[in-house]
Amino acid sequence: MPNYTINFKAMGSTIDVWLNAPTSDDARILTDIPALFEAWEDRFSRFRPESELSLLNVNASAWQPLSLVMSDLVELALKAAAETDGLFNPLILPALESAGYDHSFEDPAQFVPGNAQGQPTVPGYREINYDASRRRLRLPVGAKLDLGGLVKGWAAQQAADYLSQVGACLVDAGGDMVAHGSPDEAGGWLVNIPHPHTGETLRVVLLTDAAIATSGSDYRRWSRDGRTFHHVIDPRTGLPAESHVLSATVIAPTGMDAEVWAKAALISGKLPELPSLLIHEDGSVHYSPQFKALMQESR
Repeated sequence: MPNYTINFKAMGSTIDVWLNAPTSDDARILTDIPALFEAWEDRFSRFRPESELSLLNVNASAWQPLSLVMSDLVELALKAAAETDGLFNPLILPALESAGYDHSFEDPAQFVPGNAQGQPTVPGYREINYDASRRRLRLPVGAKLDLGGLVKGWAAQQAADYLSQVGACLVDAGGDMVAHGSPDEAGGWLVNIPHPHTGETLRVVLLTDAAIATSGSDYRRWSRDGRTFHHVIDPRTGLPAESHVLSATVIAPTGMDAEVWAKAALISGKLPELPSLLIHEDGSVHYSPQFKALMQESR
């Protein structure tokens, strides 16, 4: 069967989707995907003042009702924070804004950092009050919720699950990739992992009914007052992570898990207990035995 594709911009990233479908009529389901991403961005973007997330942050210290989908994402965020021992923390937004990332980052070459100063303390994720039975949330005083990376992994997963009713598919949401099935006899989707400095293919992995995500300090990076900043905040310090890892790639069962553990690996500088690869600032590459088992010959 042929592969059909669609490409569009959403969530500050390029979204690429491939669908292995019996006919072009079946492949029309691809035209639903941009609208789905727009609806999710409209709800979860911190850069849209009327989004549900932005309105939650305006009234952070009061109990607020949550939509069903926001409640699901909050639960996923709290679960991820617990599993990573707080390396993933959905309350890093004030620290991110203080570092200068207070507006959308569409083009690294054109990005001008904000003027916010200071080094805010990142509250512990356990300070979030979440009432699942009443589907409501109360944040610590002065805190703001940021679900950006988690939402992108979740959106890629949702889109892939939706398309899988037609055939094998691969959704790439700016580096958060989710695969269902196989488009051919290869037994999965071949995914290239480029070197962050050269763009050349460093490794190739076979992905089947799983997700892969890369978190890097090399892309959303800027300078201000003679200092270099990037967008991955270490919740323990409130500052951009200094693990000397340039990028971390993790393969996991879902897009959310892959995104969360890639970020945790980048912050900690340690390989998680999942198929994973770290590229260090000195050029050295380390990967887990599970990752090696999925590696293919470069093509």
